[in-house]
Amino acid sequence: MRLVGRIEQIAVRAGAPDEAQAAASLAMFQRDVVAMPDAAALVSEGAAPLMPAPRPGSVQGLFSGCSIPWALGLDGMMQMQWAHRLLSFWPDCLFHDGTPPAGLAAFDRQARLDKGEPLSDGTRIDGALSSVFSSGCTPGSSGERGAFASTYTAFSSDGRRTQDASGGAFGNLMNGSGDLTGGYATSSESTTAGTYEVKDGLLIRTPNHGGTPQAELIFKVGDETMIGSLTLAGGTAR
Repeated sequence: MRLVGRIEQIAVRAGAPDEAQAAASLAMFQRDVVAMPDAAALVSEGAAPLMPAPRPGSVQGLFSGCSIPWALGLDGMMQMQWAHRLLSFWPDCLFHDGTPPAGLAAFDRQARLDKGEPLSDGTRIDGALSSVFSSGCTPGSSGERGAFASTYTAFSSDGRRTQDASGGAFGNLMNGSGDLTGGYATSSESTTAGTYEVKDGLLIRTPNHGGTPQAELIFKVGDETMIGSLTLAGGTAR
């Protein structure tokens, strides 16, 4: 939940191995947890915090851990998956989630971090963004299923944009013996158009026929123009 000036997270874990325990867990949630946001909202704005001021942590070095969480597969079945995580910490409170590109050497901020330069208001761009997504179900499950989606957005220097999107899903259903018992396939395509504007470091896209404008950060890193996490392909900004 979001309060004024800060964000609070409340996590609750309760068992439900049978109907009675599930009812007891739900009753606990309604009695204790639902009331927490209401109580938190009553904190007076500007009141002195109860916790001491934050201070830099002393954790340094490499830490590794594993877990086996449950995950819902595309076949509709719950699966246990190994999850391995690496965290590297440096003395100045920096950390890296995963394998650091330069190992555990001292972290050089200037060498590792690219500084983005926001584009000035009124900038025009000429280029395109594209993205592709696909997924499939676990091999050996009771069916073969998959889904895909792609988008291609073109920007022109006169302030217009168009977006082509397509997507679909398919599936082959099988029985316990592995025999094909049925299947399905579906797909769709759409094209939308609108205008764009660069203002306050944002690329604001507005549909032609109403709708909510969408905004993403737009900036340059070296010779590349970035829109959100995507690179403007084959284009320029001026």
